[in-house]
Amino acid sequence: MNVDFRYDLESVKKLDDLVTSIGTLPTPQRLAQIVVVIGSFLGETLCQVYHGRWEFDDTLKTWAVRFKLPDHKEEGANVFFKVEKRFKNGMEDSISFFAHVIDGRIKGIIP
Repeated sequence: MNVDFRYDLESVKKLDDLVTSIGTLPTPQRLAQIVVVIGSFLGETLCQVYHGRWEFDDTLKTWAVRFKLPDHKEEGANVFFKVEKRFKNGMEDSISFFAHVIDGRIKGIIP
């Protein structure tokens, strides 16, 4: 793809294009591998940009990223589930919109 990815929101915006370029829904095993790679990048970017942390979610049996909101409460983002939904549902489950909502939540713009 010739795309330079960094741990920043501009790179997160490119993830929808990356998913689109992969094309049709991969086989279940291949999809799982791709979800781990893209989800890990998305999650680590959220950690870097918003000082989040990885935490295992016992209920969902997967890793999620936790971050603080302006009211000092914490919220989690299930990045792997989001990436999988993007593959299955298309732009209806946009990764960049997901990141935009998280940005708004952390900045207190979106309640």
